[in-house]
Amino acid sequence: MVFPASSTKFLVYEDQQVLVDLPAGKPSPYIPLTSLTDDHRPRVKQKAQGERNCWYYAMKRIIPRYGKYTLPLSGSEKGREVEVIFSRHEKKLEKIHLSFEEMLRIMRGALSHKLLNAQTVAFCQIMAASSFPEIKSFFADAVPVLEDLVQQKEGTSVNQYLAARQVEAQAKAYEELFNALKVDIKQVYKDYRQIQMWPSKPWEELSVEGKKNIMHNLVIQIAAKQFGLMESTWHPSQTNQELIAEIKKRGPLVIFGHFGRAYHKQEPFKLKETFGGKSIYGWRPNPEPIGKQNSHAAVIIGAKDQVIYFLDPLDASDPEDPETPRVYVMSYKGMQSKIVNICAEKLWAEKASGHEPIFSDKIKYAVYYPMPQA
Repeated sequence: MVFPASSTKFLVYEDQQVLVDLPAGKPSPYIPLTSLTDDHRPRVKQKAQGERNCWYYAMKRIIPRYGKYTLPLSGSEKGREVEVIFSRHEKKLEKIHLSFEEMLRIMRGALSHKLLNAQTVAFCQIMAASSFPEIKSFFADAVPVLEDLVQQKEGTSVNQYLAARQVEAQAKAYEELFNALKVDIKQVYKDYRQIQMWPSKPWEELSVEGKKNIMHNLVIQIAAKQFGLMESTWHPSQTNQELIAEIKKRGPLVIFGHFGRAYHKQEPFKLKETFGGKSIYGWRPNPEPIGKQNSHAAVIIGAKDQVIYFLDPLDASDPEDPETPRVYVMSYKGMQSKIVNICAEKLWAEKASGHEPIFSDKIKYAVYYPMPQA
């Protein structure tokens, strides 16, 4: 079993406080992994997350990283296969996002000059035959979209049309992911409907967007299992001292909620005090929040008194930059009011206060990668 960073250590390990040191960056994917019990590959820069894949980049902070040049080690085959499947999936989603953003820009320009017509399509068809791979790839994707849009009835909103096509492409990408993992999404959906407040409609009756959103939420739970992560027994109703005990026992935890950089308009500031030799960043009390609905992932690496310390996948991490990975602080009470379970359902605080809908506590609130036994 590979612990994700063999150099991982506790910077602080005391009765009332703890802080895990997750090294900056990631193991170089171009250097072969030679052992499943130790990873001494040089570390390189880890980029920040992309569009709506915070969970992926948060999990990658704590799971094994194999890389394309991993030697044929017994026990590494499954891990590398899963790594490739999810890497391809995330690259596909990123390409869909960027392609549709570019298509929207081009179509807006064409509309402003009244050029969104058959001639525009013909031009894109010519570009799709380009000998330049990047140009060819983009226009090959754009041609069927343009052809279809030209045939739409007058008054069709380009924004709405492209948003619907993007959702279709994303849903297809998720279906291909589940097929590659040999996961029956219909059965998984049926199982989860029995333990939480999800739509009562059968899978076949859901809209394309409904299926896409459910698959996006379910992929977090499924990815955790595929990556070898385990569900923590820690619950937000417990005390911060119990969280400290869990971090000491399990190491860093991935959680989800309405916190982190995505939920603040202001940039964080550096606190005067440090913890475990690390600079600490935070936001001033009662900042103006961003009205954001989607939950965001974070990696809890420490806690003390009535605060927790976490990493945000929106940050890049560079081993040559001593300030990375940037460590943020948040009150334990604040975390309790903003956390959701790992299927990204309603806030736990809403359930605790008796608000509907009530979701099942069978779905946990944190996952961890098993640390090797001493």
